[in-house]
Amino acid sequence: MDRLLFKKINLLIHLAHIDGQFVEAEKNLLVELLQRAHLDEEYMKVHRLTGIELNEIQSYPDKSELLYWVVKMIHADGVLHDSEVKYAKLLARELGFRDEVIDHFTTHPLESLEHFETDVHEFQRRNRL
Repeated sequence: MDRLLFKKINLLIHLAHIDGQFVEAEKNLLVELLQRAHLDEEYMKVHRLTGIELNEIQSYPDKSELLYWVVKMIHADGVLHDSEVKYAKLLARELGFRDEVIDHFTTHPLESLEHFETDVHEFQRRNRL
């Protein structure tokens, strides 16, 4: 398996469990990602608690795509848990985005990846220090 895909999936598995719950909606989102990568659902059982070093995601080439999946995951169960939002903000910082981008996407609808990438870059441009 591609090393970057492995990191992304493990990061999202960790995020799905960070609130102490792993609900069906989170599992379904992970299954969707696994299917897109042509991986079996069993992957989650084997790698369920595999962690990831946050500094490793700084070199991820498609940062906005990874942030998109992070935001999708925190929205998956329809409840924004503080622990998920805090971790998503930490991930956003590691990816080079401002914390406020997570606040923005917790209150605005999440559309397609293409719309998200446009929105996140526009948000970053408007909210520079």
